[in-house]
Amino acid sequence: MRFLKTFAILLPICLIIAGCKWMAATPIPASQKTRALYPGDIWLYQVSGHPSDVGAVAGVASANGAFLVKVDTAPSTSSEHAYTAVLVQSSVLTSGDQTSHVTTKRYVAQDASGTIWLMGTESKGETEWINNAEGYVCDFPSPISVGETWDVKEKVGDAIVLEYRCKVVGTELVTVPAGLYEAYKIEREAVQAPTGNITQWYAPEISACVKETIEGTDKDLTLKYKRELMVVQVHHDGDPPRN
Repeated sequence: MRFLKTFAILLPICLIIAGCKWMAATPIPASQKTRALYPGDIWLYQVSGHPSDVGAVAGVASANGAFLVKVDTAPSTSSEHAYTAVLVQSSVLTSGDQTSHVTTKRYVAQDASGTIWLMGTESKGETEWINNAEGYVCDFPSPISVGETWDVKEKVGDAIVLEYRCKVVGTELVTVPAGLYEAYKIEREAVQAPTGNITQWYAPEISACVKETIEGTDKDLTLKYKRELMVVQVHHDGDPPRN
């Protein structure tokens, strides 16, 4: 009987202590630096919806498939466009009996702080360099901080082809097929963009988004698109070099 009384007294205390420990779990840092991109880094995503930005199946409102991003090995030797990495993006999307294969390239430069700058893109063998008077486009700032804002304007010649207002609205623990990640939630409000507003969950530890959703309209078509990380293979400082 004395044991039961003691147990009855201690149980609530133990629950309170356990609850306090859970609530005191280490939060995601309010600011974090992005890791360096390395040749051979790979991110594989599953996609669903109508991903017009990665090459939707023509005439089809929805599609499913995969989206692969890989860091190429060759940096630029040109002083005019001194990019440090090429992100090769390949998508395979299927809807019914139709399949679409699309490969594009994004030329980026990563500075000493870790910030990733978009310098140009290549699609169907044609390269378009971004021509911004204020400099190249900030893809992801580093260190990335909650509350940070920046504008994205992509110009080809004198024409603005994409324009977003970006803000880091908070941090979240995000579960995707590749696992659990500490991510910074970024909202990209479309000022001028064919795909609509974009929400991204960015993990600086792997230099990539673990999840991305798009909602908007393109003429009479409602766009709803989701991309989630399935597989990641990235190099970290201290890892042995890859063959």
